[in-house]
Amino acid sequence: MHRQIFLKQNKKQKYFDFDKYYNFNKPIKNQLFKTNFFAMSTVVMKKKLVIDNGGFNEFFQNAQDYDLWLRIGNSFKIQIIKKYLGYYSERAGNITSRPYHRKFKNLFCILYQNKNDVNYLIVLYRFIKIIFTLEWFNFIFM
Repeated sequence: MHRQIFLKQNKKQKYFDFDKYYNFNKPIKNQLFKTNFFAMSTVVMKKKLVIDNGGFNEFFQNAQDYDLWLRIGNSFKIQIIKKYLGYYSERAGNITSRPYHRKFKNLFCILYQNKNDVNYLIVLYRFIKIIFTLEWFNFIFM
């Protein structure tokens, strides 16, 4: 995994240091359940690991990668390159720019499917974090 620069539609750049969210001393799945700190384009892994864990679930319109990371769980080790080696450009029509209510539904389904694999406090934390986001408030009140 490496760091990434996120190019927003408004031309602003956001720098993602994914490694600051990862603690080598804690189980990966618990950490991922709290925050998805992987970006699909920054991850390299063996194809066999993806296939052995059922591949990407095409049922989800977004968050397929997050679903896969949680299903893989603690069966992989993370190596981090602390350099910005990639860009992700937000644009109309890509997954990042889709309406939040679609992301919201998929995240709830994914987290619900994995709820028994982590401490219930982590589950509660994550559900609250999803509900109280700026995107969700904008969707409801705008």
